[in-house]
Amino acid sequence: MKLCFFNSILLLASCTFLSANAFVSSPQIGPSTQLLMSADDNKDENETVTDQLSKEQQEFLEKTAQDGAAAVRKMSIEERTKRAMLAEATEDRMIALVDDLDELLGEDGLPKKVEDREEAVSIAKEIKASQEQYKALVNGEPSGLLDTLDQ
Repeated sequence: MKLCFFNSILLLASCTFLSANAFVSSPQIGPSTQLLMSADDNKDENETVTDQLSKEQQEFLEKTAQDGAAAVRKMSIEERTKRAMLAEATEDRMIALVDDLDELLGEDGLPKKVEDREEAVSIAKEIKASQEQYKALVNGEPSGLLDTLDQ
């Protein structure tokens, strides 16, 4: 039930966010952190992060990374590194936001307190925006986040 409420909020957030913010409709960017960084160098860190992720989150990250693998292979090492760093930071932000949302939701998937509903919806919108940023970074698409770093 908790997952159902969360998915409903994400759906609402994506519809609201897409219509309210023009920058979301711009092309997305990004390569996968897993494809850009050596697994051996980060084995312990990756295992810890994987333990913290839900199965749904892990599947999203892996599928997104695989979808952008071909585009990422064509990029320079410098471009891959920038994207990997930004994707990792975005991934960390998503995990923190999901944890924050989980704290607000009860076992039934609804906010524990009525006054927390707005905050829960706001966090869900931030999660959706972070997912879009991550997807753009790991798929090799243009990114406002990457453009900001280059300035």
